[in-house]
Amino acid sequence: MEAPEIPEKFNQYAEEIKATIKDTVSFKLKPAKDLKIWQSKVGGIPYLPIEEKYPYNNSGVPLQFLIQINFSETPPLPGFPENGILEFYIDSSDGLMGLDFDNPTQQNGFRVLYFNNVDTDESKLHADLESIRSQVQFTSPVSKESEYSIEFCLAKQFITRYDYRFLNLSFGRHCDLIDEYDNIFLPSGHRLESVRSKRNSLIV
Repeated sequence: MEAPEIPEKFNQYAEEIKATIKDTVSFKLKPAKDLKIWQSKVGGIPYLPIEEKYPYNNSGVPLQFLIQINFSETPPLPGFPENGILEFYIDSSDGLMGLDFDNPTQQNGFRVLYFNNVDTDESKLHADLESIRSQVQFTSPVSKESEYSIEFCLAKQFITRYDYRFLNLSFGRHCDLIDEYDNIFLPSGHRLESVRSKRNSLIV
């Protein structure tokens, strides 16, 4: 999938915009049932080796499993692993889903887990988590009964106005241009994106 054309109105900034283009892997969700524990998914039962404890917040409330990405199922993306499973859990009992403005990287109201080696021997994985899931407040964004498979697609994307680097662009502070730019280069959807740094980004 190619990036959208740059409109004539932005011709004077075209080279600057083109320099921000990134390779991305976009997500398409489809309702599913009975996915394998190690498959990429939103909702359902997470991949969790028996020796690993299910994540809780500091108050002893289990977090809600949100999404897992099995990198063996994704198209290759520079800087990302070719194998392993990345998981995200959130505190659905909290109105901010675990977001802490004072300590944004403190994993209390959310948890990020990564398993480099994926074991497909189900006898070594947590398969029955109903006693824990019964304590989770499935208020949002995924209900207890919901489970979605993920289709991954390669795509190109220019920088969006919500990127912290956007204001560094020469037109980034032009209010009359930002709204129009936003309508053309939509920041919607879910994706993995490569970045030109030592870190990579997951945009959910």
